[in-house]
Amino acid sequence: MTPPMANILVVDDDVTILETVTAALSNASVRVITADSALGGLQKVHAERVDLILLDLGFPEGVEGFEVLRCLKADPIHRAIPVIVLTGWNTTADKLRGFELGAVDYVTKPFSALELQARVRALLRTKALQDQLTQANRDLERARARPSRDLARRAPPAPVPARRGQSHQPEGRPAHARPGGLQGRCRRQRSRGARCRLLRTFPEYQHTPVIYVTALSDFQCRAKGLVTGANDLIAKPFLILELAVKSLTYVLRSRLQKHGHDDVTRCHDPL
Repeated sequence: MTPPMANILVVDDDVTILETVTAALSNASVRVITADSALGGLQKVHAERVDLILLDLGFPEGVEGFEVLRCLKADPIHRAIPVIVLTGWNTTADKLRGFELGAVDYVTKPFSALELQARVRALLRTKALQDQLTQANRDLERARARPSRDLARRAPPAPVPARRGQSHQPEGRPAHARPGGLQGRCRRQRSRGARCRLLRTFPEYQHTPVIYVTALSDFQCRAKGLVTGANDLIAKPFLILELAVKSLTYVLRSRLQKHGHDDVTRCHDPL
């Protein structure tokens, strides 16, 4: 069955920005919903199924985007919706406050349409994986609630026999370190994008967060990095605090995924 089209909510009081973002995402196979005020954005969240929010911070009615972000993360129903801050406020204090309140990304105006598309696709891909994980955990809980006799009927899978004189895994050498494993194959890849794409082919690394730290300033190259499987990208020179906050956010999210949680706001001590 074809999955439903993703709904992206854009909250900004500037009509030009709403039109620009809508046009930029027109080829991304998504449905764009717009709101021209902070309160209107909160109403749309409660009225529509929203998969991703692009949120401005400054609004003329006096309600800042920070308040919208705080309300979203305090709501147990909508706190899992990823939020990208899309604003002209570009101070370090604003960025840190946005991340502390639960934003997953921070994009300043003016922005590149190609880079915005890539970031949106990366976050939608991450959310889809989180939704799959949540559903798998629910299925597992239902399976555990069944009578034990139903589980006993399921025969364990037969082990795959190893070839004569060979073991499944060389002793003292993990699978990824063998010549045909991850390390050996990555050494033969000169492009970082190719290395990231190769990383995603290994089941144990498919969901490992990857942040590109690069000196490339070309928007097309940065967008290509996100398309190849990276979760985020930071261009050099960068702010140490911003790198630390983003890294901790992905570490926390990864740990919660392993434990079957889909809410990254409940844990305050990721390390």
